[in-house]
Amino acid sequence: MNSGFQEILPYIRPRAGDLGWLGLLMAGLIMALFAGAVLTYFSTGWRRRRRTRHAFFMAASERHLSTTQTRMLYDLGQRHRMHDPLLLLTSLKIFDEHAGQLAGDGDDSTQLSTFGAVRRRLGFDTPAVEQRFYTTRTLAP
Repeated sequence: MNSGFQEILPYIRPRAGDLGWLGLLMAGLIMALFAGAVLTYFSTGWRRRRRTRHAFFMAASERHLSTTQTRMLYDLGQRHRMHDPLLLLTSLKIFDEHAGQLAGDGDDSTQLSTFGAVRRRLGFDTPAVEQRFYTTRTLAP
């Protein structure tokens, strides 16, 4: 072996148990990347929920629903863990499915009358002619 390497050999030889400053730097970088990934995951979900809530309230105000009706519908979507609660405002089938589930669970007459008023306000009592019938309730007597 070349004798010139014997002077620097103790410095480049890895030592067991001692990470050194480079090892600590790499461990810190890995921990920072992991923390950043976790924070990004949670902040993305929070932003998506905030954006959905804002779009829901804007769409409900365009359909002239009161704030209590809007809050009740949004809470219904959250309670049933709906991925897209905007469907409560636009789809008769989804509205009947989720509101009907709630009507079957309890007998709160004020809540049922509020859902009835929301159903009338959204125009689900008189659906368009080209829309399919999902229940016989939509047929004229």
